[in-house]
Amino acid sequence: MRSVLPSMPEPQPTEASAPHPTPETPTFPRVLLAGGGAIALEAHLPQLRGLPGNQRVVLYELSASRRAAIRTRYRDDVALELPEQLPEGPFDLAVLATPPGCHLQEVLRWRPSCPRFVLEKPMARTLEEACAIASNLEGALMAVHMPRAELAAFDVLKDLYTQGRYGALQAVQIHDGRVFDWPSVSAALFSKEMSGGGVMMDLAPHILERLLHLFTGLEVEQCLVDGDRGAVEANAVLQLRGDDRIPVTVTMSRNRHLSGTAVLTFAEAEARVGLMAPTVHLAPRQGPGMTLCPDEDAGSVPFRTLVARFYQRRVVEGRSRPGRALEVMRLLDEAYRVARPLQGGF
Repeated sequence: MRSVLPSMPEPQPTEASAPHPTPETPTFPRVLLAGGGAIALEAHLPQLRGLPGNQRVVLYELSASRRAAIRTRYRDDVALELPEQLPEGPFDLAVLATPPGCHLQEVLRWRPSCPRFVLEKPMARTLEEACAIASNLEGALMAVHMPRAELAAFDVLKDLYTQGRYGALQAVQIHDGRVFDWPSVSAALFSKEMSGGGVMMDLAPHILERLLHLFTGLEVEQCLVDGDRGAVEANAVLQLRGDDRIPVTVTMSRNRHLSGTAVLTFAEAEARVGLMAPTVHLAPRQGPGMTLCPDEDAGSVPFRTLVARFYQRRVVEGRSRPGRALEVMRLLDEAYRVARPLQGGF
């Protein structure tokens, strides 16, 4: 059964849906795309070509073999440049689709000639680096690419929580994991020097960003990770507290399939949502269950649709939320600081 929340007040515009008037729509004639990996080609490049006024994308990739493969794939795209030498600005937007260990250096390199930046998540390896990036981008647009934030299901969860129709929120449990074999795998993702960590740097930014949408604040209580002798972690359990000390447990894995769900337990109901799904399944303790579906997400939402929403909302409209990106980095920094060995799995 599909339903809307019964007898609830008219919903207010959400951060994702509220109009954001701007004096004029910016244009992006010349865009820099740093990095030629899978995430650059499959997620970013198609959206850059569709930005208002785009005429040229300059794709800077250090690997000669990768440049050759990109030239072959896009041989008919006359608006795509693949320079062998470091490109020079000005650029209307710089997209850093590179490992987080490169981001600060790239910001310092291109900030003088570019007013807008998109950074792949996480924005840096450490909180110190993230603060340096934010400081150098003061006065510029800075958006961290976390497309799960463009799903509206967490708006529904937030309404359930704040309106209290099903009693107090008692606990949140999130499980996110799969075998690490998706196309964007690279050696950098297994290097602490390049990425800063393992599964925590892969999955936790998405999850923490959504939890910061749900709560006004979060605090780390405990972090358990595997990995020894300098290896990055493949599994992690993160325990936090939200508003009113509500317990939050996040379980993440790179080498096993987990449910990919967030479960919110209320006094009188349980709400469950897939982390990449558009709908919330609500099971009241009394009465029939129902599916709560935001209007804009009536069906399955392709990944490219989420990326397109990200570029429209966070880049074109300028709703980039740099403060939330820094808070995500603060929580990651604290989690790694208190991390202890994960014994016996989960």
